[in-house]
Amino acid sequence: LPTLPAESIDLIVTSPPYFKVKEYGGVEGEIGTKGNIDQYNEDLINVFTQCYKTLTPSGVFCLNLDKGREGASAWEFILILKQLGFRLVDTIIWYDRARRRETTYLSHSYEPIFILTKTTNFTLNKFSPHQNDVWEIQHYKGTTMQKGDQWDRMGIATFPVKLVEELMKLYSNPNDTVLDPFAGS
Repeated sequence: LPTLPAESIDLIVTSPPYFKVKEYGGVEGEIGTKGNIDQYNEDLINVFTQCYKTLTPSGVFCLNLDKGREGASAWEFILILKQLGFRLVDTIIWYDRARRRETTYLSHSYEPIFILTKTTNFTLNKFSPHQNDVWEIQHYKGTTMQKGDQWDRMGIATFPVKLVEELMKLYSNPNDTVLDPFAGS
């Protein structure tokens, strides 16, 4: 992220790794695998600061942030994101009927996707197959080849390709530059 030019990205769609749930690539400095929750939160804030820098003035930052098993509520990050300069313009609730409840802690079948911008003049296409701010998109995991996209079956913490596609249709235009700072991990 630090190597990207300022205001060069039109749309950011991402979901940061959960804290101490999965080691993705074993890369030194991988966020969420080592340290304590304070370090994890600080690492996320550093990423979000860089996201703000790289986003164009009309760009949109779609942040799928769930609290995982530990740490602050995803909603608590909104105050931090506002301090960085972001404006919260909407929240989409991604509902997955197939999501199983965890037995070790209280879980839920939805995740928030915060829609953040720098200004009130941002890209918003009126097309959306959804009629409200609750999007039911099933996330197929496992190895069943007939279900979902192959990328949906890559790991435990991916989000559905269809979700990303619909966010791109809504918040970007052809030839825009789209970024996932976590590279899909």
